[in-house]
Formats: sequence, structure tokens, C-alpha cells
Amino acid sequence: MMNLKNVDYNSLFKILTRVLAIIIVVIISIVVFGAPVQSDKLSSYDMLMERGILKVGVCSDVPVLGVLEDEKVIGLEPKIATKLNQAIFGEDTAPMIVPYNDQTKEYALANDEVDLLMCRSDSSMFSSEDYVMSQSYYVDTVSFIAAQGKNKTIDDLNGKKVACIYKSQAQDALVSEANKREMTVEVLEYASYPEAMEALKKNKVDAFVEDSLILNKYVESGYSISKDAFSSMELVIVANASDAALVGKVDEIISAMKESGELLKLVTDSGAVE
Repeated sequence: MMNLKNVDYNSLFKILTRVLAIIIVVIISIVVFGAPVQSDKLSSYDMLMERGILKVGVCSDVPVLGVLEDEKVIGLEPKIATKLNQAIFGEDTAPMIVPYNDQTKEYALANDEVDLLMCRSDSSMFSSEDYVMSQSYYVDTVSFIAAQGKNKTIDDLNGKKVACIYKSQAQDALVSEANKREMTVEVLEYASYPEAMEALKKNKVDAFVEDSLILNKYVESGYSISKDAFSSMELVIVANASDAALVGKVDEIISAMKESGELLKLVTDSGAVE
């Protein structure tokens, strides 16, 4: 039996005080920072498999890729998203389609709004440190709109005024191509596609240079798109770096679709030829 007369109450009090302080610090840490991460925590891919449905961001305003009609997105990107979902979760499944445009898609992945982002994206738009990208599902080109009969070839732009979007990839491609051909082209920069098209209609410029898919949206009666395209942009499917396993699976599916001819059929059925 402990002899209470020999107990050093001052030392015991100090020990109990320290133990209590440690307990309080641990409780505060859990409240503020959350409980320690368990080693058996599910990966993002495993959680997706449990959910059983892909959330895919697609274009909502680009002909061929995706346009919003009667609250439903129609085009190549939602078709590919459906094929991906069926290949992963079964033929009777369908993905959650989330419509975006070039402005609204910027934070789609950063805010975890979608698992995969299509929406006319290429690898130059995303940091390889933060995101992973699939192989291409479509290759867009740069071309130009002009009045019918005046847009046969790129060489027809020599000595002409050309509308481009400010600091766009299409503008860089035009300048590079003009230098290569030793052409003289006067570039006039505009802030938006409608402004550039309006300049063309008012004869302020002779042509409007942009990605072919974008030009399809703005071409109208009396104007046409040149078939003499130049430069190219490979459109890819993007995910957060933590979803590398998912993109690996996506790559397998796209490779199989290319090999079987299924992807080319989807492209042509959507109104374009790759």
C-alpha cells in the first residue's frame, strides 16, 4: 500500500498539469486542423469508383464540340464523355455533363466542380505541375473568315488587314506563318470575337483569323471560312494532378476508340472531319 505521507504533492501536481496541457493541445489541434489522415484513406480514383459517375466539363457555345440546346449540350465533347462513363461504369450509365465557356471553365478543376475538363482545352493552357492531360481527342486548326470569293488561300492575305483577338494563339500562328511565307500582314487586335467579326462586316479588315471551331460559330451569309488552314491545336482532357489514375484510364479508352474508328465516327457525326 502507498504511503501517502511520502508522496511529493508538488511534483505530482506539476506532472498532472503537464499531462493536462498536452491533452488540451491535442484537442485544439484536432478541432483546428482536423484528425490525422489515416493511411487507408481512399484515393480520389477509388472515391470516384464508389460514386459511380463522371462529372465532365464541356463546351456549351462552340459548334462541333458542344452547344446548349433546350438545356442539353449537343456535340462531340458530351458524346466522348458518355463513352468514357460507359467504358468505366457500364453501358447503362451516363455522365454528369457540366457546360462551360472559355471564361467560366477557368476554375472548374481548381474548385473540384468536375473530374474531367474538356471545353476546348489544350496543354498550353494548364500547368503540368498541377494538372494531368490525356492524349488528344480532336485537332483544331487556325484559318480565317473573309467575304466569299476573297478567301481562297493564306497567300491571299498578303498585304491585307487582318483581325485577331488580342494576344491569342491564332495571332501568334498567323504572324509565324506570314514570316515563313515572307508575307506582309497588318494585324488589328480586338477584345472579342463579335468585335472582330463586326470589323470584317464594316470592311475595317479583310479577314478574321482564329481557330476554325470558333470561326464556325461566327460565320454568316456572304462570308465563308477558308479551307487553307494552318497551325494546329491538340484538344485534350484535363484533370487535377491527383487524378492521374483516372486520366490513365481515359487514355486507354481514347486509344481503343481511335483504333476501332469509333472516335473518327463521333467527329464526323458532330459535323467536322479530323
